[in-house]
Amino acid sequence: MGFSEGLAWVKILKDNYKYGFINKEGKVIIKAEYDNADHFSDGLAPVCRKDKWGYINREGSVVVEFQFDSASMFTEGLALVKKNGNYGFLDNKGNMAVEFQFESADRFSDGLAVVKKSGKYGFIDKTGKAAIEFKFIRAWSFQDGLARIETETGYGFIDKKGNIIMTFRKR
Repeated sequence: MGFSEGLAWVKILKDNYKYGFINKEGKVIIKAEYDNADHFSDGLAPVCRKDKWGYINREGSVVVEFQFDSASMFTEGLALVKKNGNYGFLDNKGNMAVEFQFESADRFSDGLAVVKKSGKYGFIDKTGKAAIEFKFIRAWSFQDGLARIETETGYGFIDKKGNIIMTFRKR
């Protein structure tokens, strides 16, 4: 647990173990009324009520209604959300930036997100367009310009254009 945008989520014993948010002085800023919560980013925090996730602003007002099966904090302006078994991405205004169409996904990193579609992993840009072909058995998020991938023959790393930089054979 830590502070993000000046607030930290806490689980408060006297409020039936519900989650709320405190400031750096320890004062409750947003009442503990949520079943789960995550950090603020881009001015919003994902919170859960009755097994559905939505987003609140720093004043505690609901900005995006409780409708998601899971929701993440924002990275690079978009948040990963899940609904009816599929993943998509939400912008910080509460609009769907990339519709629910992926079997699996991770947050954006280095401008791309790793997603799974039709049983294969690939990478999309922030519009949802395929940036790197869906051809990997498994893939991990980009860090420092490279992403780890798994192919039929082994593991390796690719650059942001999808070029294989190095490979390692499976044992």
